[in-house]
Amino acid sequence: MAGLLLALLALPAWAAVDLNHLRGLVDAGKSAQAYEYARRYLREAQGGPRFDLYYGIAAIDSGHASEGVLALERVLKRQPDNHLARLELARGYFLLEEYPRSRQEFERVLASNPPDPVKANINRYLDAIRLKEGIYYTTATFYVDAGGGYDTNANSGPTDSLIDTRLGTTTLSAESTEQDDTFLSLGLGTQFNSPLTPAWSIYGNLDLTTRQYSQQDEFSYLTIDGRFGLSWRTGRQLYRAGAYAQSYILDGKRYREIAALNANWRYQTDKKTLVEAYGQYGSLSYPDNGVNDATMRSLGVGLARNLSARWSPMLFGSLAFGHDSPDESGQTAKAETERDYYWLRAGVQVSPTDQLALTGALIWQASEYGAEDPVFGTTRQDDYLGADLSLNWLASRHWSARLGAVYSNNDSTIAIYDYSRTQVFASLRYSY
Repeated sequence: MAGLLLALLALPAWAAVDLNHLRGLVDAGKSAQAYEYARRYLREAQGGPRFDLYYGIAAIDSGHASEGVLALERVLKRQPDNHLARLELARGYFLLEEYPRSRQEFERVLASNPPDPVKANINRYLDAIRLKEGIYYTTATFYVDAGGGYDTNANSGPTDSLIDTRLGTTTLSAESTEQDDTFLSLGLGTQFNSPLTPAWSIYGNLDLTTRQYSQQDEFSYLTIDGRFGLSWRTGRQLYRAGAYAQSYILDGKRYREIAALNANWRYQTDKKTLVEAYGQYGSLSYPDNGVNDATMRSLGVGLARNLSARWSPMLFGSLAFGHDSPDESGQTAKAETERDYYWLRAGVQVSPTDQLALTGALIWQASEYGAEDPVFGTTRQDDYLGADLSLNWLASRHWSARLGAVYSNNDSTIAIYDYSRTQVFASLRYSY
């Protein structure tokens, strides 16, 4: 009997470790208990891949990321194809703010083609890494977007060709009424963020978008948009101030230019709610139609709220007021260019899966112009209503696809500005 007792005492302590019990605690989310249990046998059991795996996960989940990382590194030395250990190691590096190493390990797991829920979770971490790195390093993204669709009213023209004016009824040419057509589209863009300090940074972006109609090519266009500015983050608040410019080129000719200064304030009240306010001051310039040149001013507020419900719905809305004042004097400029407008947008986004997002929104805008139109004998007032619906599918970290439809209807006191329009489209995007 004494000999048997001595033999039992001679067994290594790790033989008493119940790995199934340790795993059960980890799987049940009892990380603190799992960590304390594993610590009892750490001296003798570390180095065993199964023990180190569960101990490492428990350590990371219970706030001991450094210990967990060391344990998981031991696992991968002996089992380099253990993707679970690599995934948890990447998470540990993230918590330790070792973002380059975390990204490297996440991307190695992605390369192994894990299940879709794992991919989606990794992509969320990679997005978070990019945001975190943006505090310390210059970051940049690039995208190219190609697609096509159908437009029922490419020129936003009225349906009726008979128009009443002060001089009587006139007939519009066929080209001035609504024209439907198919189109191809292409977009290119890049944006960057360069930190000056952890709180201050410089930001900017440049986007080029073109639409080419197959038959009504006089309505084909190219837009070039650019933004550049300075941002300051403090706590849950973000302030931005900068400049914006746009060039709208219609049928190969400069049609409209915008140059503006803008300011934006965002406040994350909690994890689910974002509020913002913004303002803009700038100029509109029409190279071939100076009577439409104007100074524009606008102010707005917005709100976004995530709900704790199935499909993770997010509600969003914004309200804005603006005034355009003509650069030229006279009744024509006041009638065609001077206006006050109110703008309201509200919508919802739901995500049936981690890869799918469905977004719907309604837009209403009321515009009132500054004087009676000398040709039509009435002051222009517009009520615009728009609706858009889109389905976005994230096929992979870099590839996404979009299906969408946009409906627009403008009801005006001047008939030539009455129109309705429906656009349907599909596009494929690569971003890096």
